[in-house]
Amino acid sequence: MSKLIKAEFIKNYSIKKIIVSLLILFVGSLLLILFEKTFGNRVTYDNSFSYHESEYNSIINKYKTDNEKNPSDFNEDLVSVMEEVHENFKLTNNVIKGHNETMWQKYFIRVYMQEVAHKYALNRLDDCDKDEISNYILRYENTGSLDTYHIIKEAYIDYLDSYKNADYQNKKKEVEAKIIRYDKIIKDNKFYQYMEYNCEKTGNVSNSRYKEYCEYIIRNKIDEQYDYRVVNVSEYMYFNDLWNSNSVLNKNGDSYTLKLNSNLKNIYKNQEKIIKYAYEKEIKHDLKIPGDYLAYDGQYLNTKNYTNKGLSLGFIICFILIFSCSGIVSREHDKGTVKLLLTVPMKREKILISKFIYLIINMFLLWIIGSIFIFIISGINYGFDDLFVNELVLIGGKVHEINYFIWYFGKLLLHSIPVICFLSFMYFLSATFKNTVVTSSVCSVLTLLSILIWIILDNLKIKVLYFIAYLPISYLDYNIIRENNIFYINSISNTNLTSIYGIIISVICTIIFLFISVSYYKKIDIVNK
Repeated sequence: MSKLIKAEFIKNYSIKKIIVSLLILFVGSLLLILFEKTFGNRVTYDNSFSYHESEYNSIINKYKTDNEKNPSDFNEDLVSVMEEVHENFKLTNNVIKGHNETMWQKYFIRVYMQEVAHKYALNRLDDCDKDEISNYILRYENTGSLDTYHIIKEAYIDYLDSYKNADYQNKKKEVEAKIIRYDKIIKDNKFYQYMEYNCEKTGNVSNSRYKEYCEYIIRNKIDEQYDYRVVNVSEYMYFNDLWNSNSVLNKNGDSYTLKLNSNLKNIYKNQEKIIKYAYEKEIKHDLKIPGDYLAYDGQYLNTKNYTNKGLSLGFIICFILIFSCSGIVSREHDKGTVKLLLTVPMKREKILISKFIYLIINMFLLWIIGSIFIFIISGINYGFDDLFVNELVLIGGKVHEINYFIWYFGKLLLHSIPVICFLSFMYFLSATFKNTVVTSSVCSVLTLLSILIWIILDNLKIKVLYFIAYLPISYLDYNIIRENNIFYINSISNTNLTSIYGIIISVICTIIFLFISVSYYKKIDIVNK
């Protein structure tokens, strides 16, 4: 049989086909990584507070024009205050330039700008009498600004009003001390320092979970807001709160009643155990938490999130095999070699099974090569270190650490079962229809459909269509199920199916398709072929 399999490789492959196949695999690997980067449920960084010179020039020119139309000490002073604050902001921005700004850093830049404005407002009090200040306030108290620097104007007017009769000299010292501290916090950009300030500002935190969260960050002196330990403790506390209250916060900060179907509840329960383990052992995980239920971005950057996309290479490999091997049986009829094939002194089932084994070996070779592409590309872009961190796996209700590469290729074997089922169907079509065009057309349509099935079911919500979930084609990209894709979760909630169903039905259908194909060819009349 090994000679027959070798003959299939010689017969079906050429240098041109190998190059095209590798090129498709490489491009497919890049697209999967790009898809994960674009749509992966992971922390994103917002640079909306970054300095934009054109924006500032537009704002400052507006105030200068206002001063020209309505000349006054206040307008002139407001422009000078904005220019001075902007200079301080530029200095701060130069320090953090090139680094991702975090939510807390943006908050402190705002606080910092306010306090600098307060400082110059207090300095102005030295030169203004009370009547003049009152007139300025009366003129500007109802004006609002929608631009980025409205906080400077508001702070300036607010301090002129609030401290015109107060001991503003002491207040000036207090503000200057704040500016020094805030300036250091922003430039150091240490997350635990932000949390120290937040705890001081809010006093005793009544929420015990949040207090534990803050203390954990401060105690461990965690520098980055999106350090994996911060995300771990956030997720762990979220899951604890999830079971204690039906009311939770979504990403928009809105409170609503969370309704969990049994599948989603089981997934969350299992994920909670892994997250707790990751939190306690201070280790990264690569879980994908399904749904939009988290009040924060529930995933940090982990190279594994990208390499795991290699488990989705199955449908790309199906396309390669459709165009290179869909005529694995029918081509024998097209070329007229079927008589020679069936008269070989060997049992026909061995000949036919050798062709199917060739398809499987071909699939695994392509999958391994594609995985290597993804590992190399992901490692170069996001680092190789994460790949040498053990994978956290739940076995028998307990979390175990398994070598990541062993885990990955074990999952690859599991994910290959629906793909093998698809290949058996392609083999069946090629054997029964004896038409390569029909086989490749039908298989191409089914492969494209398999990518969209769960999205269609979730969005249309038409009950009569849910029978599709029972078909093996729905599980061609089994990585969707492993990742607990929300479209899959929502769709499967309308059935009684579990994730293992896709594997079981694929095995059953593979046996059926092979049995029919082999039985059919055993009874072929050679004379009429």
